[in-house]
Amino acid sequence: MLRDVTCIVCRETEYAQIYKSTFNGSAETASDYFLSHRKRVAHGQIVRCDNCGFVYTSPQFTPAEYDSIYQQAPKGPPDSHDLQEAGNIRFSRLAKMVQQYVKPGPFLDLGCGTGGFLDVINDNRGLGFEVGQLGRRQSEKGHQIITGNFFDLQGQDPFTDEVFSFITAIDVFEHLPDLPRYLGRLRLLIRAEGHLVITVPNVNSVVAKLTGERWNMILLEHLWYFSPKTLRLIMERHGFKHVFTSSMPYEAPLSHVFNRFSQTYQMTQLKLPKWIGSFTIPVPIGLMASVFRRVD
Repeated sequence: MLRDVTCIVCRETEYAQIYKSTFNGSAETASDYFLSHRKRVAHGQIVRCDNCGFVYTSPQFTPAEYDSIYQQAPKGPPDSHDLQEAGNIRFSRLAKMVQQYVKPGPFLDLGCGTGGFLDVINDNRGLGFEVGQLGRRQSEKGHQIITGNFFDLQGQDPFTDEVFSFITAIDVFEHLPDLPRYLGRLRLLIRAEGHLVITVPNVNSVVAKLTGERWNMILLEHLWYFSPKTLRLIMERHGFKHVFTSSMPYEAPLSHVFNRFSQTYQMTQLKLPKWIGSFTIPVPIGLMASVFRRVD
């Protein structure tokens, strides 16, 4: 069931439409338009808060419906190995940023997927979390990943208060319908003066402004579109102080770039020779990486 959403940055209820919804289906059919195997690019109604200027999707499905949609969405694109190699390049850049700005110690990678970032940073103090059935698994290099409902694990070892020196959330926040609840919980998990490192779409990026509604980050699964200003505002509201923000390219194999292009413009996908399609390039997609410090 679609529901109108209050601005999560300033809590204003009034907004102006930027783009009409290009998706007219229900929660039961939305999975066909999620993630890499989507039929085509689609999005909900995109709006801008009248008060603070925050850009977001409204109306939205319920958190439970989004959980179901993600479970049903097709997984494992044909170029997954190439995407993993490209991800390793990007994770290496993020690992250098983490090591430059945060205090070393136990850390959590929220929304870790298969544990690619954990394997690149390769610190045995790292732990991953991914939404799913309650359980545990390991990354390719043996780093521990806990799965389940993030809020159900609250207070259970190792998700106790002030346990982590820092938390990373790479390409996660834009997907979370209950993001304010996550921010409240993440602050409790981080030690005093610890850090939160995130990457999110930057609606004020050059590529976002140039491409408008065709911006590659405007997707049905993306709910929040931060600018550096609105990101700082919501983080300050939840007890974090801004430390650093920078734009960041997204490494991707050419096959993946062409696939996204065909989904966006509803064209037949160009089949590239394997040796060309696997070639990785840094793509300026309008992404920003930010570091925030917990304050009392």
